[in-house]
Amino acid sequence: MKILKKLIFTLIIIIPINVNAGIIVDCDGPAKINQRISCDIKTDVPISSFKSTLVVDPVVTYEGSVASTNFVQFSSGRYLNFQTANPSTYNQGLIAYLYIIVPNTSKSSFTLSFEDIEYTSSKGDKQQSKISETVQIMPVTTKTTSTTSRVTTQSSTEKTFTVTLNPNNNTDNKITKCTTKGSNCKIDLSDIQIPTKNGFTYNGWGNAPTCTEGSKTSYTASADVTLYACWLNSETDDSDNDEMLYLQSLSIEGQDLDFSKFKTDYDLVVLYQVENLVISASPAKEGVTVDLQETYPLLVGENTISIKLSDENQNTTTYTINVKRLKEGEEIRIPSSDATLKNIIIKGYDLDFKSDVFDYILKVPSGTKSLDVKAVLNNEYAEYVITGNNDIYDGSIISIKVKAEIGDEINSYDIKIEVVKGIKDYLLYIVIGSVLLISIIALVIINQSKIQKKKTTKQNIAAVAPAKKTPTKINTIKTPVVKPIPVPKPVSPQPAGTPQTKPPEPATPQPAGTSQTKPPEPKETVEVLDL
Repeated sequence: MKILKKLIFTLIIIIPINVNAGIIVDCDGPAKINQRISCDIKTDVPISSFKSTLVVDPVVTYEGSVASTNFVQFSSGRYLNFQTANPSTYNQGLIAYLYIIVPNTSKSSFTLSFEDIEYTSSKGDKQQSKISETVQIMPVTTKTTSTTSRVTTQSSTEKTFTVTLNPNNNTDNKITKCTTKGSNCKIDLSDIQIPTKNGFTYNGWGNAPTCTEGSKTSYTASADVTLYACWLNSETDDSDNDEMLYLQSLSIEGQDLDFSKFKTDYDLVVLYQVENLVISASPAKEGVTVDLQETYPLLVGENTISIKLSDENQNTTTYTINVKRLKEGEEIRIPSSDATLKNIIIKGYDLDFKSDVFDYILKVPSGTKSLDVKAVLNNEYAEYVITGNNDIYDGSIISIKVKAEIGDEINSYDIKIEVVKGIKDYLLYIVIGSVLLISIIALVIINQSKIQKKKTTKQNIAAVAPAKKTPTKINTIKTPVVKPIPVPKPVSPQPAGTPQTKPPEPATPQPAGTSQTKPPEPKETVEVLDL
């Protein structure tokens, strides 16, 4: 019994306990210099609110946050606050996007930290310890450009999302369409004319009419959505989000530039023979100074040119031109907007991949923590990032997000993991069962041994003790009583005149069970002979 108790206690100790992670942060990466990336805040339990303080590495620039379609944003600066429209509604999955831009830096990585995390689940208010996410920064490299053009076939499966932009100032809404071959698409908010409102300062686009901070650069839509202009009260706001300054014109000598005063970022590719650029620009209103050089010398590879606008109130706006100067002998090719994959190769598995199919299910044996995944691009100049492959589990998703070389086209290939249990999953129970069975058999053997030992001891004692004489029992047999048969006495003839003797009376029969009286002895008689 003591052994069984110890075994049961051991079972209780070794049974694993699963704990929900709560809030999860997942950033795109690795990041490139002067590239904007997004970080997803997710939850693996249904919640109705999320609050946290964001701590950003000084090496990068935090551009703002946008709530997902299931949450409403009440954030202020780096104090994040997202809630469901109805406090009694609990949602699971994506909470919000954060947008980060990586300027020119020599560091190889940067870190985001989320402190003082609080969220409300159906079981009440919860707190979670600090979460940190480290993103690697790719060094600047130069790609060799092929002179052959590539013809890509567009997928016939497309989705179109309607994004309604509400200026939130009693004017008409602006409708824009977003088409993708994947599960979501990205729209460029920097190309949209910024709305105005008396007494307020524009501060991006958000998900709620009451928002005070939103995204000014881009938004990723996965369904039809309405975005609202976020406003700050100019009289009470002390932030640096003042009136934005614009260029009226921007041109580069000898180059074509698709200019819009609402677009502040441009990409340009020039031949090796172009050693410098001459840029002309003029502000949209008087009193604004444009910081321009006479010429901008170019190195082979990537170059960044910044044009800064400023006014007497110290308001500033910067237009950025990313210039790529090709190597000697390289030619300018037509960039592609293809954001699809040619194949997904997973070592040891057959995915049955198709370029226009974006959702897959992959069965893996238990204990698998990561897979050897490689993506083959249809356009070698597109970019892709693999997420969710660090610690896979049953129900987890490995996502391969592909961004087109030009444009905002983004496709996501999602691989859902299904864990198939094998004998290894039951090995613990087999071992425990075997231990229990062996223990029971051992107990039975020990018990039988004790019984046999006692029996042997009794036999030994009996062999040593003196033998006892057993009395012989004599059975007495009762002899039956033999009754004599009466014989009648012969009658002697009597002489005449002699008186006759009375003959003896016959014996009276005795009832059964009564003792028989001994018959009288016969008497001898003497006869007197009459001579």
